[in-house]
Amino acid sequence: MDIIYDNFKYYDVRKAGCDICLEDNWFLVFFFLISFIPITGVLAMWVVGKFVYQPHLKYLNNIPDFVEKIKETPYEDLYPLENAKSNNKDIIR
Repeated sequence: MDIIYDNFKYYDVRKAGCDICLEDNWFLVFFFLISFIPITGVLAMWVVGKFVYQPHLKYLNNIPDFVEKIKETPYEDLYPLENAKSNNKDIIR
């Protein structure tokens, strides 16, 4: 029974020490957020890149028509300006 009581006493002493230390310590919260927010952002970007972007890229590279069209045809030839519709004819100046 003494061992259990000693463990609770030790816990109470440690909790009281931590409460005193963290009472008005705004720097601890500040530094925690300064490190936590960027780490979560980088982790989220890594997860999206690894499990969403790379598989989609592999899928697109396995489509033969898509790869050939992108590699052979320049952008200017894919969407020529002559085929663009002009909506400016109705504007009165």
